[in-house]
Amino acid sequence: MEGGLTVNPKCYFVHDDGPDNVSSDDDCEDTNEPFVVTSQSGAYRKWDKYSYCLFCDVRQTKLLRHCRTIHPKEIEVARALALEEDNQKEAADKIWTKVRNLGNHHHNKEVFAGKCFDLVVKKRPTKGKKVRIQKYVPCLDCFGYYHCKTLWSHRKICPLRSKTSPKKARHVKEGRALLPTAGNISKPLKVVLDRMTPDDITLIAKADVDIVNVGNKVFEESNSSRRGDLVREKMRSLAKLLKVTRDSNKKISAAADLVTPWAFNTTVNGARFLSGYNEETQEHERYSDALHMGYAVKDLALIVRGRYIKEGIKDKATEVDEFLKLKEIEWKSKVSSSALRQRGEQSWKKPKILPLTSDCMKFSKFLHEKETSLKDAIKKNGTDVQSYKELAKVTASQIVFFNRRRPREVESITIEEYLKQVREGHEIQDEVQMSMTTAEKIAMGRLTLLMVRGKRGRGVPVLLTKDMRESIDILIDFNQKHNSHQKFIFSRVSESATTPLRAYDCMTEMANQANLDQPEHIRTTKLRKQIATVTQVLGLKENELEQLANHMGHDIKIHREYYRLPQECLMLAKVSKLLLLADKGELHKFKGKSLDEIDITPEDTVGEEQNESDESESATDTDDVNATEGDSQTDVPGPSSANTTEAGPSGCPSYSTVGRKYNKWTKPQEDFLFSQQIIKKHLKRKTAPGRIEGEFTIKKSKGLAL
Repeated sequence: MEGGLTVNPKCYFVHDDGPDNVSSDDDCEDTNEPFVVTSQSGAYRKWDKYSYCLFCDVRQTKLLRHCRTIHPKEIEVARALALEEDNQKEAADKIWTKVRNLGNHHHNKEVFAGKCFDLVVKKRPTKGKKVRIQKYVPCLDCFGYYHCKTLWSHRKICPLRSKTSPKKARHVKEGRALLPTAGNISKPLKVVLDRMTPDDITLIAKADVDIVNVGNKVFEESNSSRRGDLVREKMRSLAKLLKVTRDSNKKISAAADLVTPWAFNTTVNGARFLSGYNEETQEHERYSDALHMGYAVKDLALIVRGRYIKEGIKDKATEVDEFLKLKEIEWKSKVSSSALRQRGEQSWKKPKILPLTSDCMKFSKFLHEKETSLKDAIKKNGTDVQSYKELAKVTASQIVFFNRRRPREVESITIEEYLKQVREGHEIQDEVQMSMTTAEKIAMGRLTLLMVRGKRGRGVPVLLTKDMRESIDILIDFNQKHNSHQKFIFSRVSESATTPLRAYDCMTEMANQANLDQPEHIRTTKLRKQIATVTQVLGLKENELEQLANHMGHDIKIHREYYRLPQECLMLAKVSKLLLLADKGELHKFKGKSLDEIDITPEDTVGEEQNESDESESATDTDDVNATEGDSQTDVPGPSSANTTEAGPSGCPSYSTVGRKYNKWTKPQEDFLFSQQIIKKHLKRKTAPGRIEGEFTIKKSKGLAL
């Protein structure tokens, strides 16, 4: 342990079946588990209550007499004696109370650190009643230990309570902040640890210096607004693993023992047990726990090895290196491979359902209407807490929905970075601006670009409309006036809140209110998949696809692998073409063509319809006649395509690249069309003219189109 603390290996937590309380000194010396000191129950009272001296740390049943005779020169004792001589008994009693409670508090901190066993409390529970030490918390004013359910009532009448103490305080959380934690940690991390659930797992995590250092490492590496959740998750995972393995192997006493070669199999079995592994089916009840446990164990091994290197214990550091080699060789086959296989199976078995386009349109309209009504109410009545919350939820949902951004990227936008980027703006190079089309220039004028932190620290863009900026300005104005201690745009209206509103929860709440057909599918991940899937219809080029992937905040490889059309659609619509052609032996006819260029008509199916029959021949004759009649009636000019029908070996119609036939332009028609300014504009933009423009051009041609 760091700081010279020698922790008893059996004092990290309380077993459910262990001796939770004792009533005599003999019991205290025999037990090796932390317990709460209890009182005797019977006809006669037993005067066995004791306290620990603040000055010599010796257990005393007559503490005041001990202080008067042994420590009369101590400042606090001298003050109390002086007040007693002046007949100020009430003031002297307060000093004696603080001396007694502080002595017990210093001793109790050793209990929570695993160095001592007996927890001295103000109101002892009755013998035989099972009470865990985690249920007792010190008072912030007098340092006496009370049950967490009765601490609030004591704080009301605490004789040492300060006049400046807040009336509405979180007594239990403030009291837990006084409890010790192994190792040296920063104040922000101390706040995170104090908010952990007070149970056996938390006590194990706080008392082990290596687990605390793992949490400290995670806290320092991340700057996310929710890094506290990552710290708690990893520390509690390691504490659970330590508790399970220690019960099965008595040689394991601390987390450092988990990352030794002789304990490798025990660590593996512990990870399997926590994930609910079934050896017969080779499946985990919670496969994510098995995957997370592997990363946590590796972090623990690196922390322990670093501590051994600093302390100059080379033999121990070598053992950790050997453990890491074992983990690299065997952990995958024993733990993670089955978990990865199970995750993959659940992924492809899960139906790929994307949001309906109609629901997306309804949801966008609903958000716009609600935003307008909230702004109108704010203009009339001003911004109160309720209107602020509703507007924050609507605005966060709008930004996530419009940009298809990850929720955490939007909710973590701070007021400072927003004001800085909006005021400075983003300059556009003149050559780039001159190359933009009119529509792109209009979009640049209407939208505001805001760069925020995305996944893995990369910058991702967020586009804001004029209405969104107005809503954000209202939120910022309210925060600066009534919520100035918060730094986020979507801050919670609470003095103790350190995290913003959850954009995911806002989206879910708004979707349930929008009266949609399938509100459960209006989720951020599905919306991101939808926009990436639908854009495939456009046939984007490589550079355009890369721009879309950058906006979505991931690599183009990830975009192709996870955000493209579902595999079922690809297999049905694309690969089926190859299978049909291979079944007919006609792949050679489409040499040099892509799957998108191969068109299969509804009549081209596999089965009995492929056999030669009079019905297919008559259908072919009918199709040829209809095609000929269609050609003779066509009077619209257009480019020619390779669409002539070729008869197959059986007389069945072959495949064509387009379903409709066009006449070929004559030389005068081409010269006339390419000389028209409106046609030149569309050719430059690579767009098709509209119906009105087409009719105007035909009328202007004066018979050339006939």
